[in-house]
Amino acid sequence: MFGLIRETESGLISKYKVKSYPSIFLIKSKDEKPIKYENSEFTYQAVFDFINIYSETFVFKSTEEEVKSSASKPWLSEKVP
Repeated sequence: MFGLIRETESGLISKYKVKSYPSIFLIKSKDEKPIKYENSEFTYQAVFDFINIYSETFVFKSTEEEVKSSASKPWLSEKVP
């Protein structure tokens, strides 16, 4: 089992040309080229912001301003009296 894991890791390293660690790649489908995370900051918020840009359901940042979008639900951002 351990040998199988090693082969898989080396295959992924050569397939995506990983030269440094940690490395994060966003793979949407087999047909599209993977998108590499180029930022040097590996905090949860930075990685979330990177992934959020390419997600199908975009998560809006919580701000005081109302977000104008067809995906937003205005009743969720209204203040409760």
